Amino acid sequence: MKKNNNKVTPISAQNFTNKLLITHTDLDGIGCAIVFLKCFPKGEVVFAEYEDVNEKVVNLLQNDKDWDILITDISVRPDLAELLDKRGKVGLLDHHATASWLGDKYQWASIAIDQCGTRMIYEMFKDYFHLEDLEHFVSVVEDWDLWGRVSGNGAPGKEAIKLESLFRFYGKDRFINRALKGVQLSEHDDEVANILWEKFNEYYEETFDMVQLHEKGGYTVGICVADQYQSLLGHRLVNDLNLEYVMILDPRRGKGSLRGKGNIDLGALAKEAGGGGHRKAAGFPLGEGAVGLVNNIERED
Repeated sequence: MKKNNNKVTPISAQNFTNKLLITHTDLDGIGCAIVFLKCFPKGEVVFAEYEDVNEKVVNLLQNDKDWDILITDISVRPDLAELLDKRGKVGLLDHHATASWLGDKYQWASIAIDQCGTRMIYEMFKDYFHLEDLEHFVSVVEDWDLWGRVSGNGAPGKEAIKLESLFRFYGKDRFINRALKGVQLSEHDDEVANILWEKFNEYYEETFDMVQLHEKGGYTVGICVADQYQSLLGHRLVNDLNLEYVMILDPRRGKGSLRGKGNIDLGALAKEAGGGGHRKAAGFPLGEGAVGLVNNIERED
């Protein structure tokens, strides 16, 4: 696999057995799983969060079944990258700037910050498998995950918002099964999406009134607690309250999310707390590192 080049020959593309995908749990990570399973129906998929991906990779290597391992939309720490490099039969596709060091160091890692993970795996395999029916799906996922950056709209379109809403509503297993069966969005799905949008607006109004505002480094930063709609909520709060970024804490799931304008690298902030992400969007586990991030915001300059 060539470094930072998505037009590469995938590892053993002609071998349909012993394929393992490790991918993130958001819409983009699920999109990677859909493309992977379209290519390798008998392949295995392991879903991971930023906070547990390293532990899951360790467990998989301890129970190694001689897989061809592909990691998408998420990365690993340096010592595990060394182990994977020595092991071989591995590839990694990520688009987070915090993973750039992997692409610089290893030929099997490709980092493309201008594409989503689903786009990267689609481009990797499209010349080897019939994936034409997924082309539009890939574009919609990318519109959501890169927050309209590809289209230049500055925000995802209605179709991307609908897809994200339905993914959250159906859950990953049902969503993946529908996609693999070629189920098209129906009038019923449109109706469900409209109801979910109404519920989001109600939730947004409730959350809006609870946002704590802090002045930090010449910027206005917000903190709030929410257990739903983190991406939509975050970007709308940033726009409506003119925030540099907002930190959304979800104690029920033990996660935190960051959404912002981009003057401050949120991916780097999240990495300090054991997470990762993009400059404008990132996530992290709620632990000691997260306490430090919160205290730093609340501490007066």
